[in-house]
Formats: sequence, C-alpha cells, structure tokens
Amino acid sequence: MTLIPTTEERYEEMLGILPPIAFDGNNFLVGEPFTHRVCSVTGNFSATYDGYCFNGKRYLVTDQDVTRAEFKKLLLEKQED
Repeated sequence: MTLIPTTEERYEEMLGILPPIAFDGNNFLVGEPFTHRVCSVTGNFSATYDGYCFNGKRYLVTDQDVTRAEFKKLLLEKQED
C-alpha cells in the first residue's frame, strides 16, 4: 500500500462527493466504505476507504482501499521520508 499521484480536480471531487469519514488538514478518507476486511495494523475487521492527501506540492491517493489505522500509518511513514 502506497500513495500515488492524482489530480487536484479528482482530489476536490472526492472531497466534495460525501462528507469525509476522517479529515486531518489536507488528508481525508472518502465517507463511503469501499468494503470491509481485516486491518493489517490492528488485526480487527474494519471498513476500508479511498484515501486522499495533499502534501503542499502534490495531490496523492492510496493505491488501494485502506482502513483508518492503515491510512494513519501510511501518512506517518510519508512524514518520515
């Protein structure tokens, strides 16, 4: 799981399509669950979402649906880069 480039238009469209389920500054999870599965971080059965980010330079999207915990971990890892 990683972040890949997307467009500003797609980022804005997805931000406005539904209220985000999680929103932290420029990072959000689209408000409608994609599916449910076991989370790779917590081991719990959790809802998954499409995740979007803006890091001040680029608009990014997760390359697969993620849980809240996976998205948080991914964002923390990207901050360390």
